Amino acid sequence: MAITTRVVNADMRNWVFVRVETDQPGLYGWGEATLEWKTQAVVGAVNDLAPLLVGRDPRDIEQAVRILKKHSFWRLGVIGMSAVSGIELALWDIFGKWLDQPVWRLLGGKVRDRVKVYTHLGLGDMRAVYETLETEPLVRRASEVVATGYRALKAVFIPYSHYHAPLVEVDKVGRLMEALRKTVGPEVEIMVDFHGRPASASTALAYIDALAPYRPMFVEEPLPPGETGALAQLVAKSRVPIATGERLIDRPEFDDLFRARAVDIVQPDICHCGGLLEARKIAAMAEAVSVGVA
Repeated sequence: MAITTRVVNADMRNWVFVRVETDQPGLYGWGEATLEWKTQAVVGAVNDLAPLLVGRDPRDIEQAVRILKKHSFWRLGVIGMSAVSGIELALWDIFGKWLDQPVWRLLGGKVRDRVKVYTHLGLGDMRAVYETLETEPLVRRASEVVATGYRALKAVFIPYSHYHAPLVEVDKVGRLMEALRKTVGPEVEIMVDFHGRPASASTALAYIDALAPYRPMFVEEPLPPGETGALAQLVAKSRVPIATGERLIDRPEFDDLFRARAVDIVQPDICHCGGLLEARKIAAMAEAVSVGVA
């Protein structure tokens, strides 16, 4: 078995892909270990972890993940877990090819014929996602998204704030959301990503209250990861569902979130949380406490 990485320049960030090769000619798998602005660290982590799997059967996926997580002595953190995730995803690719079956069938088979999807403003233009803080570009890009057929979109227009939400900023967020709702109509779902920019629950709540009249589907990451107690307070007061979890990296962190009733919709990222197996376990934990998974 050989494990290598490929780095692809994606303008505002790099994509990191992991290739796992087997001793069977032509049988290899690809996974993703992208971690924004940590490219060389993740590549190094993959290189450090790779020797642990040399000579092992790539189909023993759960055992491989245990080895990668436990035999490296130190807790891995987000860099190490992203490396593990990329390797794990590549192992599933190998297993599916070896059986000549799609991976979704190996994970239990099909449960629906159609899946609803959403997109960000910009349709792939990352600057449109993060630099749409005024009304004109916001509504123009939203119109473009809806014109392509999407009926759900996510926008980022919450300002970086400390422990106080300035009234002028709160009012601006309300105006932006009002314009966005008028542009896309009542049937299109809108999600607003806070990116953890508010520094306190009260600050986040001020922005959420400004959004609420225009019925967002959910607000995402209204507080930075790790603020579980404050997030629980926010969930108890918010009129809008709260989503978070893309920056959490292992089951204990998600367990803390669920025990505190600090989330309505959880968002494990398979490129960071350990791969497909770990994401399924987290989803099962969420289902047990009636939390949605996105």
